[in-house]
Amino acid sequence: MKEPDHTVLSEDKQHEGRTCLTQDERGLPAGLPEDDKHSERNRQEAGSGLSYQAGRTGDPVSSVQNVPEEKKSLRSEIKKLLRSMDDKDARVASAVIAGKVLSLPELQRANVVFCYVGIDGEVQTRSLIQSLLRSEKKVCVPRCKSGGIMDACYINSLDELKSRPPFGIPEPDSDAEAADPGVIDFAIVPGLAFDRKGNRLGKGAGYYDRYLEKCRAVKCGVCFDIMLKDGVPVDAFDILMDIIVTENSILRIEKSEGSNA
Repeated sequence: MKEPDHTVLSEDKQHEGRTCLTQDERGLPAGLPEDDKHSERNRQEAGSGLSYQAGRTGDPVSSVQNVPEEKKSLRSEIKKLLRSMDDKDARVASAVIAGKVLSLPELQRANVVFCYVGIDGEVQTRSLIQSLLRSEKKVCVPRCKSGGIMDACYINSLDELKSRPPFGIPEPDSDAEAADPGVIDFAIVPGLAFDRKGNRLGKGAGYYDRYLEKCRAVKCGVCFDIMLKDGVPVDAFDILMDIIVTENSILRIEKSEGSNA
């Protein structure tokens, strides 16, 4: 495994010169996959035939009609890479990433921290959550509901998490207290891919984009280095990260005015 580089980099210095990352009742075609519906909703709301990279440059990168297919193709590529990743390497990389995240001054200043619970194919976060629980911070984790809606619920122990349908993701009980999105100071976010401009590619259901839109937290995407790309296809509703952490780097994103923070 490549020796981790602990240098904190701004994305512009690392990659200079690069150009910049439901429902049928809404009247969307019933047969569309979830990510296609998400893109179609954005196209209808924007009233435009072009997709923009969330205010990064203002330059159209591809037609909206192509974005769902581009996302689907990249998801397939990343999943194939993850299947080829050695389990031991994934565990070691997850531990390195956890250590880097815990060292971030933005996290150390935070009072309320949101963190996803890692499953197969994601950076594992249980040790990270355990470290947060041992601190004086309040910790909340996702609980998914129908319609692409998600809450962030407070927990005091990992023992409170149980795998629940429909995704089999460990979640707190339905009576767990949900945090107000506005009080979250720091959010640790998964993704299938990120790019060096802060763009994130999720799994297509839109849970995180909908939730993070309500948060003013520092948004920290975490991924293995093989999931970090020069560019990912984006829609206007996709939420930008402030920081991206891999086992080899920490990228701080310099956002332009009007970007989708």
